[in-house]
Amino acid sequence: MIELFFWGATSVLMCFIFFLYLKTKEKIYLFYTLFLFFILIYCLSTLTSFPETNSKLFNLFRSNTRLTEPTTLTSFAFYVLFAQRLMETADNNIKLNKFLTILAYGSFVYSGLYFILYSLLQPYILNLFIMARITLFPAVVFGIIWIYKSIDSSIKFYFITGSLTYLLGALIASFRYVNFPLPFHLIGDLSSSAYFELGILIQALFFAMALGERIVMLHEEKITADKALISQLKKNHQLTLKTNRELEKEVEKRVNELLQMKENLQLKETERLKIEYQNNLIKSEIKAKQAQVNPHFIYNSMNVLKYMIQKKQNKDAISYLIKFSRLVRNLLEQIDEGTISLTQEIEYIRNYLELEKKRFDGFDYSIEISDNVDTNKIPIPPLLLQPLLESTIRIYLSDNEYDLKKIRILISKNADSIYISINNDGVSIIKFSNIKNREGIDLVKERIELFNKQNNDYRLVLFNPKSGLTLIYNQLISTD
Repeated sequence: MIELFFWGATSVLMCFIFFLYLKTKEKIYLFYTLFLFFILIYCLSTLTSFPETNSKLFNLFRSNTRLTEPTTLTSFAFYVLFAQRLMETADNNIKLNKFLTILAYGSFVYSGLYFILYSLLQPYILNLFIMARITLFPAVVFGIIWIYKSIDSSIKFYFITGSLTYLLGALIASFRYVNFPLPFHLIGDLSSSAYFELGILIQALFFAMALGERIVMLHEEKITADKALISQLKKNHQLTLKTNRELEKEVEKRVNELLQMKENLQLKETERLKIEYQNNLIKSEIKAKQAQVNPHFIYNSMNVLKYMIQKKQNKDAISYLIKFSRLVRNLLEQIDEGTISLTQEIEYIRNYLELEKKRFDGFDYSIEISDNVDTNKIPIPPLLLQPLLESTIRIYLSDNEYDLKKIRILISKNADSIYISINNDGVSIIKFSNIKNREGIDLVKERIELFNKQNNDYRLVLFNPKSGLTLIYNQLISTD
């Protein structure tokens, strides 16, 4: 009779919980549904009779001892998974959650192996039953104590009480199954399955209480969240109104500012067009001056190359041609640039001096750069130093008073100024003002003047100290 009542009550409860799962899609309800489902299979496997029922399906399960142990442990495994969700162990205690996972999947494995190897295990069924319970019951008690100490939840009482009744029913059923000498006549003298089913019925009662408490708790949380949302929406609305008023004032202020700016911009645009026109004139003039650089140098270089070829100095001619091509390439790349880096200018004059060494024997050159000078950050008009070098070479070659030994180019820094000095080692005084052919120096001065007009941040100064030429850059290094 107990079995029939248990079977009917559990079936109704299982359908109800499964309906909740379909509505909410929460796995907690799915696991409890599966727990009850396998309990029902266990109940069928222990039934010896079913009044007025002769069904092949029922007969398949009825008194099928092969299913009794696997369904019992499988239902327990799903109960453990249900406990994980109900107590939210994944969020509250990771180690406890891992322990419960191992307990659940261990039960799944045992159930599967038991079902598959049942024929081989039949002689040892009772021993396996006892060993499984000796292992399982302490683990369950340990898990319940762990949940009690580490989980803080309003439904913890219902869960622990229900789990203890489930455990107590299973424990009494196990003692009854192995015929352990207990005064069963004092507690009804029922079958082992009946004690187990009674424990599950009482557990289901506490589960219903826990479910109700959980629903109430979720409802209260929803109400609290809704109130907080409504309060926040009101604050947001007030803030929006306040912000809109401030924006209106700000927009009005900005409109007045824009109108004033428009008037100022119209005046500035007129001034800008004038300045742009003047800058375009200056740029055009700078390009015209750059185009005048070294018109005769290329002609002289080609004569040197022709001379080498005629003298069958093929290796020297090839070397000279390579250096000359590099120079021309740099010249073509830089001719349209407003400014280049001092590094690029140094590379150009290095190629130029290498060619001049081939033309005029007996002199050498050096380019010395101080460690505190970053030539990559120094802007300079392109092709500015080459006319100065060419004029320096002409001075020494056109006057026997001077001995052209070594042209020394020294780049140094003092405070915010960069000094580029060009001189000849061993010569103390050279008067460039007395030189008749001053086209190169005059051209450089004109380009410097145009550069200074176009730039407000940089200033170039060329002067002739006691020895050589010096070009000074004021505030040339960028502060970026």
